[in-house]
Amino acid sequence: PGKMSLDWSDRDLSDWATRTLPEFLLVSMQDPDNRKRIFARTPWQGYEVSVAEVQVEGEVNLIGRKAEPILQFDLDIGMRVDVENKDKASREVDYWPAVAQIAHYDNQNLRPPIVTR
Repeated sequence: PGKMSLDWSDRDLSDWATRTLPEFLLVSMQDPDNRKRIFARTPWQGYEVSVAEVQVEGEVNLIGRKAEPILQFDLDIGMRVDVENKDKASREVDYWPAVAQIAHYDNQNLRPPIVTR
């Protein structure tokens, strides 16, 4: 198990990807000073983006021969984020929830657009 035979094979990794990739994405956005806090830095002063949830759907397959496996994937990735403007000069905290989606991230489309709502 886990090894590809000399013959052509196709191993479905979709369950693994939808279960594991959200965890990896959340960990990659953790605050290095406070691991309980998940955030992304922004280029805009005073703005902070906290990642509340990540979902991954799609297909992931490991195909090919033992010596030359290829990872094929077509994923839709969605993140629910909370955006806050903590501008200390205005003494107001603006907050709004948002959704960021990446549709059809695949072997042929490694820089898909990010759609926000």
